[in-house]
Amino acid sequence: AARVLLVGAGGLGSPAALYLAAAGVGHIGLVDFDVVDVTNLHRQILHGTSDVGRPKIDSARERLADVNPFVELTTYSTALTSQNALGIIGKYDLVVVFLHWGLDYQACPDQLSVQTAEALENAGADIIVGGHSHRVNGAGWLGRSYVDYGFGNFVWWRSREPDARSGVLTLSIDVDAARGTKRGTSSAVRKAAWTPMLIGSDGSPREPDATNSARLLKLWKQASACAGLATAPK
Repeated sequence: AARVLLVGAGGLGSPAALYLAAAGVGHIGLVDFDVVDVTNLHRQILHGTSDVGRPKIDSARERLADVNPFVELTTYSTALTSQNALGIIGKYDLVVVFLHWGLDYQACPDQLSVQTAEALENAGADIIVGGHSHRVNGAGWLGRSYVDYGFGNFVWWRSREPDARSGVLTLSIDVDAARGTKRGTSSAVRKAAWTPMLIGSDGSPREPDATNSARLLKLWKQASACAGLATAPK
């Protein structure tokens, strides 16, 4: 059975964990050290009002077991650090790290984000994604890892660009390359596609017309160059 590690049980980790459990992935690992806050609930759908104040790991375990009681769950109530990363990551086939990182309204990733991505790649993470800047930042390959420094906003109250720029990232995984026993220098992520979107006055993102799609895709590629990431895997 596949073994997938998710680092972060928040806004991005929540839907990922639910879909993996529903799909029947054999073993899911979850790393998170935080507790549920009422301000999390509109986007962190693993957790509910009765979970406020509880460790996210505890509410996530109960929710995922309810979705699929046959999935094996391993939880780590800790931050992922340079001291424990190798010991945790080495047990899984695919490692996805979700981060709240970066600086508000930055066009290119800050140095701390770059250093964090490099450290995670060195530790064996396959996919490193996150956001905070409210901007669509660069994405591409860093060594064997695929990194996205920022998806922009998704459901948001500002409908003017650049705040309104958003999109959907679709990654294709080479299962054999992801297997822990066969890991080498090649990336498990073999293909990446970005579907640009714009947030409307109702706060919801939608695909724009062909002209704007082409324009936004060009901006996304420019942001990737700014981040210093490769456009294709090794």
